[in-house]
Amino acid sequence: MTKRPRIALAFLLVVALGGVAWQALRQREPIYQGKPLSFWLKGFQLDDWPGKPGFDQTCEAVRETGTNSFPILLHMFRARDSDLKRNVISFGRKLHLTKLEYTTADSQQWAARQGFFALGKNAKYAVPALVEIYEERTAQSELKSHCLGYIAEILESVKDEDIDASEDVVKALKRILAQRHR
Repeated sequence: MTKRPRIALAFLLVVALGGVAWQALRQREPIYQGKPLSFWLKGFQLDDWPGKPGFDQTCEAVRETGTNSFPILLHMFRARDSDLKRNVISFGRKLHLTKLEYTTADSQQWAARQGFFALGKNAKYAVPALVEIYEERTAQSELKSHCLGYIAEILESVKDEDIDASEDVVKALKRILAQRHR
């Protein structure tokens, strides 16, 4: 075998192994009734479309996936739209040239909030991650306010139960509350 076929074969082998590793290591989202959680979370959106899951079905899907839904919900909660992206999407929708199916960061955050509500008392385990997100949002006061509201609502829903919060989370919550009262 000459040098070129060996190099090509080695390259193909590396690509194939990379593809297998990527599939094995990538984070998969929870499945409910054969559909991924991201499909079900669209049931929390206000717009209507054929085949959209109902609100009750979506709540059931989130409850069934339980704390396995945290990575998806937290990812959606972290979603951000730049001003440029908002303007481009708005302009594209006004043109009506193509049907844009784009879910805004606000819609994703709303769906995440509804997902945490659907989880009920199990949402308390997401409080440390929500505190972390709150502290990341230094420039966006509106998002910080939403995040703090979500944390407060989760804590309110579990007020009668003991929350297993690390000292870091308790300190962060105290710091957040002290900042809010300034």
